[in-house]
Amino acid sequence: MCVPASSVPSESVFSKANYIFSERRQSMLNSTLRDCVLLYCNKSLFTNANNK
Repeated sequence: MCVPASSVPSESVFSKANYIFSERRQSMLNSTLRDCVLLYCNKSLFTNANNK
């Protein structure tokens, strides 16, 4: 895994994690949150693969 030169990508991930882990979803397991953030941050990869 590479370390980004700026903190902007990591701030974006934290922002998306806050969106996913809202007050209504506080009982979510850490592993589920991690998987959701991974999928949400990389959804363009999956959409592009399905359109080919």
